[in-house]
Order: sequence, then structure tokens, then C-alpha cells
Amino acid sequence: MTTTSPGRAFGLLRHAAARVFACVFVCLLAHQAVQAQPAAPDVKRLRLMTTSDVQIGGPWFVAAGKDFFKAEGFENVEIVQYPSAPPAFPAFITDDIQAMAVADQPMFALAAGGQPLSVFGIYSDMTGLHGLIGSAAVKTAKDLEGKNVALPKGSVLEFYLRRFCEAYGCDLSKVKVINMSAPEAVTALVAGSVDAAALWQPFIDRAIAGKPELHMLHYQNVSRMPHAEGPKRLHNATAVLFTKQAFAKEHPSTVDALLRVLDRSMKYMAQNPKDAAALMAKALKIEPDTALRYEEAVRFGFNYTPQNLGELQSTANRLAEEKLIKRDVNFEREMLDPRPYRQLGATAAR
Repeated sequence: MTTTSPGRAFGLLRHAAARVFACVFVCLLAHQAVQAQPAAPDVKRLRLMTTSDVQIGGPWFVAAGKDFFKAEGFENVEIVQYPSAPPAFPAFITDDIQAMAVADQPMFALAAGGQPLSVFGIYSDMTGLHGLIGSAAVKTAKDLEGKNVALPKGSVLEFYLRRFCEAYGCDLSKVKVINMSAPEAVTALVAGSVDAAALWQPFIDRAIAGKPELHMLHYQNVSRMPHAEGPKRLHNATAVLFTKQAFAKEHPSTVDALLRVLDRSMKYMAQNPKDAAALMAKALKIEPDTALRYEEAVRFGFNYTPQNLGELQSTANRLAEEKLIKRDVNFEREMLDPRPYRQLGATAAR
């Protein structure tokens, strides 16, 4: 019979305990690593609507070009381009489109019309690419009275025109505002059937290219008004990403993954602006240098600051006061879902 001294037995026991502890420690680390991995989206295929531009659609075109959707677990995300948001509302309401990336004003119009929304992405200040173009007959704001002005009603440009008239002395009730999509407004402006148009890029450049005598009355937050030239911000315009509230509640992992895609894309744009511009140019069928110029005029990055949330609420309040939406909307209480953004943590694109 073999005997073991108490000292040796203690040593063997201590060695065995150390091995068990090490095994438990490694298992815990592995468990934490698994837990740290974000959940894959449970909806692998969906349609995301965005506008045909750099300022809102740009990050999504980059995401598609760099396969960021696949990197976050999606199998197929179809990017559906519209010139403006309101024409896409019916497809969103009928669930043919599951997510929308648009400007804040049409979002408020949709919510005020009775559609519960979950807004989880607030990601660009695009005011630098909005402008008011005039024909040779329009030199001042007062000249707009009695004239035809084209813009997409329900878009942020409707509010922008009101602010322009308030700032520079134009009676909006004497202006004939004609509802046109951005491409239609370009055609009408070049043909001379309207005297001015409130638009965004790339449609501003398209109009001026078609008729060089057109000129800017206000652009890139700068006034071109005689005796009132200089910096003048007229409005707030922020890009937002949202789904229906029911969709966000049922598919939180999909919402989280969409925001991670957007985060990846904006970080890539910040680090590789020329490459990003080339991807956007391909999607929009414009020149890469033009896409880069637009990209540089927009402030990309998540913005959930109290100041920006306050500006969004102020926009909603003014829209309701001026009867541009059907009812008052409380943005933070009714619509904002900050949870997905908080999960991105301190490394989120800003």
C-alpha cells in the first residue's frame, strides 16, 4: 500500500484546485466574450428607404458598398431611393418598407398623422445643402410675391421657405407655392414655368447646370439678399432613422444592428472621405468630386445632445403652430428610443 505524506497531499490538492480555478476562470471569460458579442438581427432581409442624396442617403450607400450590412448579420438589405420622404409613406405604412432614413420634418408629419414611430438614429446636420434658387426676375425676397415657387410640400423645404420670408420681408400669402417633387421642380425652374424653387443638393446643382442664369438667394446658411448678405441659419434639418414602434418592439436586435451599420458607415466616411464619396457618387450617378463637396458640407455623426433634442422639439412645435402638421408632437416622450444608441457606447460616431 502506497502512502502519501500530508505535505505532498496538500500540494496535490492545491495543484488540482488551481487547475479547477483556471478552468472556471477561462470559462467565465469565454462566457463574457459571448455575452459581449452583439446579437445578430432576427430580421435578416428588409427594405430601407432613404432619399437620393449625400446628406441623408450617403451613409447607407457607403454601408452597402462596403458590405457593412453583411458584417452585422443581415443577408439582404435593399436600399430604396426616393427624391423625398412623403412619396414613400404609403409603402412604409403598408410594411413594404420597414425602415426609413429621412429629414425630421416629414418624420413629424408622419407621426402627427397617427403613425407611432420609434426613432433611434439622429445622425446629420444637413442645412448646408439646402437653398432657395431664383430666376432673373427674382432678386429680393419681396420679388417672390406674385410669383410661382416650387418645392416638395411636406418636406423641410416648406418650413425653410417660411423662415426665409420672415427673415427677409416676403408676404408668403402672396406667393403661389406649388407642390412638386425635387426633380419636377428642377425641370419647371429650367423651363421657366416657376420663378423660384426651394431645394437641396444635388437638385440645386442640376437646376443651375440646366440654366446658368439662375442664382442662389440663400444657400449653405448664407444670405445672398442685397444689403443683408452674410451667415444666416434659417432652420434646423436633421437626418433621422426610424421604424414603426411595433417593429422596434418586436425586433430590437434588428434595430440595434441597423444602428451599428450606420455607426460603421459614418466612421468610415470620417476616415476615408474620398473613398466614401466615390461610393456615394456611384449610387447617385454624380461625379465623385461633387459627392465629396456635398459630404464636406454636412456634419455627420450621432447627435443626442439636449441642445439638438431641444431643436427637434422646437421644429415640431413650430410645425404644429403653423398648421404644417396635424397635431402637437412630443418628440422625446412619443418617439425617441435612445436605447440602441446607448448600446454603442463611447465609441459611437460623433
